[in-house]
Amino acid sequence: MSTTKNNNHDNDTGDDDQATSENSMKQSSAITTTPNNEDTLVIVAGDIGGTNSRLALYTSNGERVYYRDYRNEEYLLKDADDDTTPSDRMFEQKILIPFLQSCCSEGRSSTTYDWNVFEIVVVCLAVAGPVKDNTVQTSRHKALEINGYDLLQRCQNSDDPFIRKIVQCCIINDFVAQGYGCLTLQNDDDVVELGVMSGSTNQTNQKTKNENGPIVCIGAGTGLGTCYLTTTGPAALSSDSNSTATTTRTTSNYTCLPSELGQIEWTPRTEHEIDLWRYLKQKLDSPNRVSLEEVVSGTGLANCYDGYAALYPQKVTPSIQEQCNTAGDIKGMVVAEHADDCEVCHMAMTTVMRSYGAAASTCAMTFLPTGGLYISGGLAPKHYLSSWIQGSNSCFLTAYRDKGRASSILNDIPLFVVTCDDLGLRGAYQYARQQIYQHNCSNN
Repeated sequence: MSTTKNNNHDNDTGDDDQATSENSMKQSSAITTTPNNEDTLVIVAGDIGGTNSRLALYTSNGERVYYRDYRNEEYLLKDADDDTTPSDRMFEQKILIPFLQSCCSEGRSSTTYDWNVFEIVVVCLAVAGPVKDNTVQTSRHKALEINGYDLLQRCQNSDDPFIRKIVQCCIINDFVAQGYGCLTLQNDDDVVELGVMSGSTNQTNQKTKNENGPIVCIGAGTGLGTCYLTTTGPAALSSDSNSTATTTRTTSNYTCLPSELGQIEWTPRTEHEIDLWRYLKQKLDSPNRVSLEEVVSGTGLANCYDGYAALYPQKVTPSIQEQCNTAGDIKGMVVAEHADDCEVCHMAMTTVMRSYGAAASTCAMTFLPTGGLYISGGLAPKHYLSSWIQGSNSCFLTAYRDKGRASSILNDIPLFVVTCDDLGLRGAYQYARQQIYQHNCSNN
């Protein structure tokens, strides 16, 4: 594992030197070098969630040339009792640096690319958690404490010549990346459009998205994330000669803003859910409220299972309970897989999907996203969850449409389920490209 030259020196730095160091870190966080040839530019994009950290290396034209997926539970643990890795360097030393080193190893043996020409490296990490001053610390993993300024300085002082080529390290919210990723969605391989019932008819109503309209993305994975995008002018469209899609929206016309919808109060909708709400308040030691994320997420699915299992023990399937007991951070996945053959799992899934649909329509009512409302995240129905969201009588769509006399407003909101599995990586790449584009424009 690579170590950085200044690790020991940091402990000896005086106050004046420290202030100078901090200033230099912030100055160096901006792109200070413009590549003469874009072929020399590569972007490291990261999608750092509560369960997995996904990293990819992209060329300047958006081609992904290297990819790794890391389970946080496996990689972000201390190697031994005497492991002294600081929490703010755990991700860097156990995931990011090994990834960069493996990129180099792969590159040296590549017959497709000449890795010696790559001179400018930009890193953009999309992390689950609020970002302030290019720094994030997630609530679920203390080891995922990342300061982009500090990380950049250590990379630039690295012994590894490839790592020293990093000129910028951006830290963005994971759902800001999801939002920018939505701008890349073009065809049936990326999304499925959900028809929303029109009035009292039995026909679904699919709408053409407004290419200049607001966009909302909501996604349940380990947690629940949301973001919204607004335009700064007429829609910017670019043709892709290699795609069957006619146009794609560009990031330069949209600004993505994060939201913390997952922290609003969850509202139970049935007597069973009221009992579950009381259980969760006690379990979570929260006497006055239960947040939406504690229900609508993979973690929430596990919470709902635990609640219904405690409230209705006679409905528990022993073999599935045994699987749940040993599932660790993928307990929600076990519940989802058995939603059709276990009554408690079915109850949990029904509550989660009903609450998910209600939350999505709240977003639709709040932002009126005529540019599209996108459902992303690990609970999006690409495989075994499809019947829970797709179909006019699904739990998700039934709750989504249930907005009383204002329900007809939803007929004007295009609703999509994201089926690609690299939305966050796409968005991190797009954000990095946007930063480079803005830098180049300011220099011209």
